[in-house]
Amino acid sequence: MNQIYKLNAEVMKYYRSMLEKKGKEVKAFLNGIDIDEETIDYFNLGYSGTDLYGLVYHFNALGFDDDLIIESGLADFDETNGIEDVFHNRLIIPVIDDENKVIGFSGRTLDNEAPIYLNSHKSLVFDKNKSFFGLNRAKDSKAGYLILCEGFFDVISLHQAGFDMAIANLGTKLTKDQANILKKYTDKVYVCYDTDNVGIKAATNAEEVLENVGVKGQIIDLSPYKDPQEFVKKEGAKAFERLLKKQ
Repeated sequence: MNQIYKLNAEVMKYYRSMLEKKGKEVKAFLNGIDIDEETIDYFNLGYSGTDLYGLVYHFNALGFDDDLIIESGLADFDETNGIEDVFHNRLIIPVIDDENKVIGFSGRTLDNEAPIYLNSHKSLVFDKNKSFFGLNRAKDSKAGYLILCEGFFDVISLHQAGFDMAIANLGTKLTKDQANILKKYTDKVYVCYDTDNVGIKAATNAEEVLENVGVKGQIIDLSPYKDPQEFVKKEGAKAFERLLKKQ
């Protein structure tokens, strides 16, 4: 596992350097949704590049073998194409655990072609059903509670607005394993999922799962806005803070 952690840490640096070298389109996308340079650095956002084998070749040259790259969930192998990168032309979001170890990555397409988000494959250190985005930052918050979101950019936007307690679960439903992780850090979680039918259903499930492990879950109604990112963009940080205080 240590070799996977080591590789992942270097991969995060690689994607960061790719953003600076070849990520003009990614920077334009982030600027378009009001994500500033400080926040880009804060979350170590990166870019995969368009080369089908860019990461593989780069890390082969550094002495990492194909088996480890595949084991880390960063490359695929088949008889037709051989080994190639999982991520192509995607904005890269590192997933860092509560021990500050890089465990995986998520890549967002730039043209909204499905799948919009793609995770690195399950590995010895990464299981999306046992992981969170942003917990490495939020665990040190002095707020006394956590804000559980549905999307990466909900978390990113909330942190940029000053809400350092925001996190997102990576699966479609909050799991018992995830709830027990949160229990280590707080006994209160505000659930701020999307306001569509899927989000409402998922929020209800999350509240129940949290309650079952002894954590108070409180669903926040963000309507008429679709998610925390849109709420903060339209109403501002102070309005979001007032919304939480009303609960």
